[in-house]
Amino acid sequence: MLDGNKSQTEKYLDFFKLLSFIEDAKELSDTEKTYHKDRLYAIKYINQHYHSKISISKIAQEAHVSINTLERHFAENIKMSPGTYLKRIRLAKAVKLLSTAISVSETAEKCGFGDYSTFISEFEKFYGITPLKYKKGRTN
Repeated sequence: MLDGNKSQTEKYLDFFKLLSFIEDAKELSDTEKTYHKDRLYAIKYINQHYHSKISISKIAQEAHVSINTLERHFAENIKMSPGTYLKRIRLAKAVKLLSTAISVSETAEKCGFGDYSTFISEFEKFYGITPLKYKKGRTN
């Protein structure tokens, strides 16, 4: 039946069916709730421990999932690996520290980069400038 031929009651019924469908679509499935929960644990752990030497296995353990599950959930929902997320958090924190009086080497250490040259390389790869040039640009 065309919409023009429907009674007002039928139109309301269609409208409420549509609203119900939209609400159902908003509901998280059990799988999505699991994804949400383990990602939250992992992200919280990374955000609290980015400055420490942490491994993907430790993050997975804290999120109560296997490494493969954690990596799959991150890839599907965050579009990056847990390792990439950790690196980006560290680099974001580094930018904040480089805006202060803390040296580049101290920044690398405080942000969890075990190796100074790795920090410089990763910073330049991500931001397109070395940490020292960034720091000098912020102080001038």
